[in-house]
Amino acid sequence: MGILSTEQLIHGLKNGRPIAPFSIQDEIIEQYIKLIKLKRMNLKTDSQEAKLLAMHLREPLDFVRQEKRLALSQCEIYVLPLPLCMAYAEASGKNPIIVIASGFIDLVANAIFAAHLQSILPQELNSYYLFKYRKDMPASNLLTNAIFLLQLHFYRFCKPLPNIYALATPQMFEESKLAINGALLFTLLHELGHHKLKHLEFSNNIRPIHYPLALEENLSILQHQEMEADTFALNCLIEPAKIIGTYWQQNAVNFFLQIELVSGNYSDKNHPMAINRSFYSDTLRNNWGKEYEVAPRPKFFRNIANRYLATKESKSEEMNALIQTTREGCLNILNEINETLLQFGIDLKPIWTTPAPNWLTIKGS
Repeated sequence: MGILSTEQLIHGLKNGRPIAPFSIQDEIIEQYIKLIKLKRMNLKTDSQEAKLLAMHLREPLDFVRQEKRLALSQCEIYVLPLPLCMAYAEASGKNPIIVIASGFIDLVANAIFAAHLQSILPQELNSYYLFKYRKDMPASNLLTNAIFLLQLHFYRFCKPLPNIYALATPQMFEESKLAINGALLFTLLHELGHHKLKHLEFSNNIRPIHYPLALEENLSILQHQEMEADTFALNCLIEPAKIIGTYWQQNAVNFFLQIELVSGNYSDKNHPMAINRSFYSDTLRNNWGKEYEVAPRPKFFRNIANRYLATKESKSEEMNALIQTTREGCLNILNEINETLLQFGIDLKPIWTTPAPNWLTIKGS
């Protein structure tokens, strides 16, 4: 059994390259560090949370090449049972160390269920506008953006997540299971890549790899390393599963892509733009999928790139108004849209009135 001491855990939170869109507030990290010190928190590889994570990974792990599965099994994997949204590789210790917070697990699951929710919205919402919010955005987009922004508030301020599970049907759980668990597996393989590619040794070497990008970006050394870790994770999979792996990768970075689209800004300067990470994995998917008649998606990425540039280049505050919306403002938007949805038999109130369970402990997941 591996143990991550209080000191190692705090060092990792401060220096371990956490995933950090719009940088989680320093004072919040400090509050959690105080809590970790107060509880003298030591993470264990055989904790209940780590065992549950291993259970979730069992199905997608079948798609990992044997030697990479062995490498992952030799890592000390810890689950930080706090609503911080981060995963990072830690250099100290005899074995490679990976820490993944339960907040990140919840956020991945929530983002995937939110996509399901969008798919069941009535078409009529596309012609229904809330003029006091966004004149250019129909209610269906406002609804999904408001839910996304509630997730963003959680991320930046550790406020409660909207409980998308409250509307999830058994079919949605079944359809989402592999996507969510695959995204978590991809995240762990990505962090394993940082170890195996010796990124934690602060090497400035960049391997001569050309990354096709959807939007022009001069990649820094750290950003190159993130792309390398993505590539490593995808190459850990057996040949037919690499195509599925690109979807797992995109599920893992989807939240960061949403941040960029809403704000017209980087989600995190230490990582490449999420659209470029997704576009690169999609390029690999097209190459790997030739025998399987996988259809390229140039129009999809062109639309995303245009939406990002339109927000970035806009001088109007209205275009970025949503990113400043308070949690209460998001709930006001959802309440107003809900009055329209009730006539279609959809009630959104359970999303924000039902306490959210931890994804790891949902029965039958």
